Amino acid sequence: MAKDMYLEQMKWTVWYLVFALVIHIVHLYSSYFTIGDNTAVKGILVHLFPSAKVYMIIIAIISVNGFLSYYVGQGVTRRDFWAGSMIAALGLTATIAFFAVILTYLEYGILEMFQLSHLLSDEFLNGNGWLVIQYLLNIFFYYLAGYLIAVGFYRFHWITGIGFVAFFLLSVSALEWSEKYSLGLNVLSSVVVIVLFFTLLRQLTKNIAVKL
Repeated sequence: MAKDMYLEQMKWTVWYLVFALVIHIVHLYSSYFTIGDNTAVKGILVHLFPSAKVYMIIIAIISVNGFLSYYVGQGVTRRDFWAGSMIAALGLTATIAFFAVILTYLEYGILEMFQLSHLLSDEFLNGNGWLVIQYLLNIFFYYLAGYLIAVGFYRFHWITGIGFVAFFLLSVSALEWSEKYSLGLNVLSSVVVIVLFFTLLRQLTKNIAVKL
């Protein structure tokens, strides 16, 4: 089940990555004519980060509403569905981050060949290890957030669902606050929030009434 969910979501993800890459290339091309001496375009990894967060929320909501009823109707237990969907989400997160890192290195390499590396900021190259870890944790957090919101609306009425949205916004505020102080604190905060979301999702899906 985890493999099927991962592959199905990857079909959507390929289109997202292609679309995001095209936008980035257009932005990079236009910057060649407009960029100033003291400014530079962010690399693909950093550039994808804002849209990846939104995408992960959307795909998580779609997966809950699309997969939960189907798999439970096929005899999959709620526990197995939760575990399988989390494994698929981890795989999806790792795949997006992997391709973003590979494309970023290719981007730097190609531009350097044509002596155009000044167009890109060196934000990724100067701290790639921590940046990749932060990237992984954050986009996985946003998937869990979308999952939590979807489960909230699926299991409860819309007023309670809005409460889950508010809880998500508070969690985002806490992570953004931690990021202002240090990257390490942000990583630690992300881990704590992810563990909390994991626990909540397991409890919420344990006895959820499935709409067949």
